[in-house]
Amino acid sequence: SPWAAILSLGSAAVFDFWRDHAHAATGMLPALSLLLPPRSLLIFSEDAYQKHLHGLADRSCDTLEGIANSSLLDTSSATRPWQ
Repeated sequence: SPWAAILSLGSAAVFDFWRDHAHAATGMLPALSLLLPPRSLLIFSEDAYQKHLHGLADRSCDTLEGIANSSLLDTSSATRPWQ
């Protein structure tokens, strides 16, 4: 099955997964959001690649609320701009 590789270079990014295009079109929160720290690599396949819409949302500031891997982060605030 196909694989996807997402590389974050100089800045962090929040990468989102929606159940499908209809879910994304409703404006509802993604089914899963992951924070990719700078210089990180996310590799996925199977259902995450084939059955879920995935991508980076167009926003100027990411929030850490609802991020699946937020417990792994060293943060002192729930909201922080990533540049």
